[in-house]
Amino acid sequence: MKNKKIIIFLSIIVGIIIVLGLYFRYIDSARVRNGIEPKFTIKIVNDNGNKVTYWGLGYKVIRYPSISPSEPYKNNKGVKYGNWFIKYKLNQNKEILEIVDTTKNIKDFVCAESLEEFYSDEQYSYYFSCIKSSYILVKYKDGSQITVSEALKNGEISISDLPNYNINYYKYEK
Repeated sequence: MKNKKIIIFLSIIVGIIIVLGLYFRYIDSARVRNGIEPKFTIKIVNDNGNKVTYWGLGYKVIRYPSISPSEPYKNNKGVKYGNWFIKYKLNQNKEILEIVDTTKNIKDFVCAESLEEFYSDEQYSYYFSCIKSSYILVKYKDGSQITVSEALKNGEISISDLPNYNINYYKYEK
């Protein structure tokens, strides 16, 4: 009789842990997809600060910050979400050569006078002064290039990289 009560009690505890794990996983996966730091995790920063691991109940998030682990979560070089056994190393082969506004090289370039939103995070929306996002390119040392909007979306650059390459934009709070 006593063993049966212990088994029932342990089954209830395990069931609660499983339900909480599923709930926390659901919430944190949505937060990571939206560029927000996971909430129900233990944060561990490696010795040199270039990798942050968040351990959750049955899941893990690995983050490579741009400059330091204390900067805003959205400024990442790379993020990977998965189970406890995922392995993720940042692809260092795609080293940025430059971010360039190719409209400066086009003689008599005219773009439509309108604010163009090219990036957004949980706090701000970022705009170019005219419709020219397809002309702002991130060039890599391997010879490849993509638009700045794609690179921001993929986490290959952060919004704080743009002023370093003289890319001007407007920032408005949501």
